[in-house]
Amino acid sequence: MALSTIMFGMVVFILLVFIVIPVIIVNTFGNGSPPLKLSYAAFALLIIQWILYIGGFYELLPVSLSEVLFIPIWFVICGYCTIAIGLELKNNPTVSFVLAGLMGISFIFAVFLSGLGQM
Repeated sequence: MALSTIMFGMVVFILLVFIVIPVIIVNTFGNGSPPLKLSYAAFALLIIQWILYIGGFYELLPVSLSEVLFIPIWFVICGYCTIAIGLELKNNPTVSFVLAGLMGISFIFAVFLSGLGQM
């Protein structure tokens, strides 16, 4: 029961972050100017990190090296995305909100994995 509630909450959160709220922002403020190159780079880094994790790249590395690289890379990318969100907020709020949603999910995931790794 608890797992299904958590999964339902994640699905609702993802739908809100990526569909409902950006549509509301675009209808309210208009499309705005094109996103900054910094935002494109932040999106690319997040997507590459997720592909590497899901594809099992860190399992191919030696354990000591993957422990040293994995969590700090997640937190550095989240910091980079925070800077991109701050700069993009004035330029295009829709893009900054979607980037904040992706960064939030990645940050929570990194904190969760960091806590599991210390158990």
